[in-house]
Amino acid sequence: MEHYRLKKFISRKLKDGNYVIVGNGTKPIVIDYKMAQEFQYENFDALKDVKIQETFKECGFFTSRKESDFELNDISEDKTSSWKLARIVLFTIGLISLIVVISLFFLVGVPTGKNLIPADIDIWRFLVFIIVFYIPTVIMHEFMHMLFGKTLSQKYGGLGVNISKNVAYVSLNHIWSWSLFSRISALSAGLILDLSLLAISLMGQYFTGNWMFTTSSVVLLYKIIWQFQFYKNCDGRLIALSILDNPFLHIDALDKNAKNKDINCWRKLTFLGYFIKIILVLFWVAPILFTLFGLFMQNFSNFI
Repeated sequence: MEHYRLKKFISRKLKDGNYVIVGNGTKPIVIDYKMAQEFQYENFDALKDVKIQETFKECGFFTSRKESDFELNDISEDKTSSWKLARIVLFTIGLISLIVVISLFFLVGVPTGKNLIPADIDIWRFLVFIIVFYIPTVIMHEFMHMLFGKTLSQKYGGLGVNISKNVAYVSLNHIWSWSLFSRISALSAGLILDLSLLAISLMGQYFTGNWMFTTSSVVLLYKIIWQFQFYKNCDGRLIALSILDNPFLHIDALDKNAKNKDINCWRKLTFLGYFIKIILVLFWVAPILFTLFGLFMQNFSNFI
């Protein structure tokens, strides 16, 4: 590793007594107390071990760049009063939005897949609306992660796109060094935005009855529920891992012989994630497919 140098990194003690370390652009690594103490005094003899060295290299802790890495305050937790207030306001908006959403469910019903496509609207007009509505909400969702995850100062804000999976995402590995409240704020910011937009859409649906509000409500509710498929790499999984304070709990739980309170909890969450998947298929995906099939058959018969 003579041509590489170790990036600056910060650490935090986990509830199990180990330490998680992260640097700018790295994946988190969990180390024991002894290694954490050695690193604190800049004793990196442990990195002479080939296996440990490879792990650090794979996780991005070594760099060949001559210029300095981003300073630690680029990824460290902001504990100023203004940011504490911003996080409190975020969760206040989330709580109010949740109350509004649940209340309106009793008035207008739960917007499921059968409500997505209005019967009296041209299908092409509907598709244009879906595209114009969906893409900005995805961008806004990720922007909220970037804002509360403090990645806006980075190039492209840490935003990534996986075309094959049709998802956009923001790297938030660095927040493992933050306190719980700040971590949950960064991870749930996108969900809270979607929830507040859902509250607005449901109110529009209730007061105007316009199909655009109904369709947007269906899309937003699906997006929110989708995030709680805990077996997937989604906001719900990351929030749960953060609360349980173990970035690799989902991997530890794969060991059938491993048993403790947190692992048992994770296995239950995984089961819940699969149940949520079934709910999404039954009440959103299937009705939408049946509706589209019906429209296709209707247009086909008209064509004939």
